[in-house]
Parts: sequence; structure tokens; C-alpha cells
Amino acid sequence: MSADYSLEMAIRDRLVTTAAVLALVPAAHILYRQNRKPSPSIVCGEGQTMPLGSDTYGVSRVQIMQTLHIWKEEPTLHGVKQIMGAINEALRGGALPMSGPWYFSSLDILWMRSLYDPDGKTSHGVFSLRAAMSRASP
Repeated sequence: MSADYSLEMAIRDRLVTTAAVLALVPAAHILYRQNRKPSPSIVCGEGQTMPLGSDTYGVSRVQIMQTLHIWKEEPTLHGVKQIMGAINEALRGGALPMSGPWYFSSLDILWMRSLYDPDGKTSHGVFSLRAAMSRASP
């Protein structure tokens, strides 16, 4: 399994098991696909992986930049800001659950941005994070 996919699964697993997130966004609306409906929703999966090589012990390292998009039909940005705050707290709530050969070295929240969608009725949040991950060679 790739490191970026392992990260996506770990993020979604954390979000769908965090009460503060679920109070704002139903688990069925935390998606891996490109889809702005239903409202509210969190769309996971955009990312960029940068291989960092291997160390002398055969441990492969990568850095992953991951983006989450938050969508909510509302006339203000309050809802997406609340959701991003809940995501921030959830991801800072200890080690993420991992499956497969990858494990975290670090996870940093880079930035959160809220903006109005051009449709005039939807608010959009963009949540960006960076993860350093490692995997021991077989």
C-alpha cells in the first residue's frame, strides 16, 4: 500500500471516530471522491508525495502534502471554520491509526483557508497538512 493512501485512510479513520467532527459532518459525508454534495462534506485525498530516499538502515522515507476540502451550503464562513477547527483538534489528538507498512514520523498542520464559492451559496474550506512517513525495507 502506498504511503499517501495509508495517510488518507488514517485521516478518514480519525475523522469518522471523532465526536466533535461527527457533530458537524456525518461520517457518510467524509468522502474520498470528488463530490461537493451532500452538504456539509469533507473531501479527502488530494496530495503530493515526495520521496526522501532511504537511510543506512534501509528505512524508506517520504513527505506527503495532503489537502482536505470542506464544503457547506451557508451564507457565512462560520460553518467551514467550525469544521476545520474540529479537524485540527482531531488530527492533533495523538497518533493516527495506521495499517500497512508505513508509520508516521511527524504530522503538521500547514494552513487552513476559508473562502466563498463563486456559486454564491456555498462556503469552502481548504485544510492543508504535511506528514513525514517511514517504512522499513522488507
